[in-house]
Amino acid sequence: AATAHRISDGRFDISAGPLVQLWNWRRGVVPTHECIEAARQRVGWNRVEWDSQTLHCPRPGMSLDLDGLVKEYAADAAISLLGQAGMTAALVNLGGDIACFSPPDATPWPIAVSHPDQPERPISRLSLVRGGFASSGTTQRCFEFDGHRYSHLINPLTGWPVQGWQAISVVADQCTLAGILATTALLMEADGARWLEAFGLPWLGIDSEQQLLGHLQTDSPDCHSPAAVTIRP
Repeated sequence: AATAHRISDGRFDISAGPLVQLWNWRRGVVPTHECIEAARQRVGWNRVEWDSQTLHCPRPGMSLDLDGLVKEYAADAAISLLGQAGMTAALVNLGGDIACFSPPDATPWPIAVSHPDQPERPISRLSLVRGGFASSGTTQRCFEFDGHRYSHLINPLTGWPVQGWQAISVVADQCTLAGILATTALLMEADGARWLEAFGLPWLGIDSEQQLLGHLQTDSPDCHSPAAVTIRP
């Protein structure tokens, strides 16, 4: 979490719990500017007191939100345990966040990337020999108010939901890293693609205009004939 906060210039911040609670997408209410600013005063990784064994939130009302990190970490931990147990090939899929391994000469694991609004519709396919795959999106957990869609993903620097991307998927050596990069790219909004390119990793994004960007694109303009890409981290 500390590394994610650093590489994201403060946008990936697990202390954003007060803002996440304020923008409760199930409740579907847009908070006032005063409420947003009050919540922001209880957010900030630099305010959290942390050593190797202890985390302490010193300000009343502070809380941690591990969405975008803990499920991916669990996938990596599970795949590590399977390797230690002697498995030669394994895949762990926790709600679309994936960690896997197999021998270099084995058949790679097939993975389909789904459209964020139509889970049954693949927009790209890849074959992963070893590593992690994770996606982050803004359309599954959101609400609409006065004709405007508000995502569950909140930028702690502004206190407002992110705009621009519908979803981003990333392939990396670890599922945790893939998840952090995918979420941070969404938080970067218009700069997300440029920021991701600096890492040199395969990724696929769908912007607000339904356009596909990244290295896992299909050549089909209607997205019904997915491309196949083999990734060997």
